[in-house]
Amino acid sequence: MRVLSKENYMIENDELEIENALRNDKYEWRTINGISKEAKISKEAVLRYISEHGDKVVSANALNQKGERLYMLRSKRRKGSIADRFSAAIKNRGD
Repeated sequence: MRVLSKENYMIENDELEIENALRNDKYEWRTINGISKEAKISKEAVLRYISEHGDKVVSANALNQKGERLYMLRSKRRKGSIADRFSAAIKNRGD
């Protein structure tokens, strides 16, 4: 059994909450603000997670209507067809 310090537990819990927010099927793409609100974690922690987990998270080439960058889990990205992904990028869907 692995024993975690309180700080490591909080980091792992934050990462799990961020990944759960990114998996939310209600959204195709997510903004930092949307992930932060759903996960109840600071925007800085979400940005840190994204910068440290480029193997798990992909950024859209387009921004949403407010000019915010959009993100999704790489594993989720594979689900849609090319036409679906292109359509979502055009619509700039995200919260």
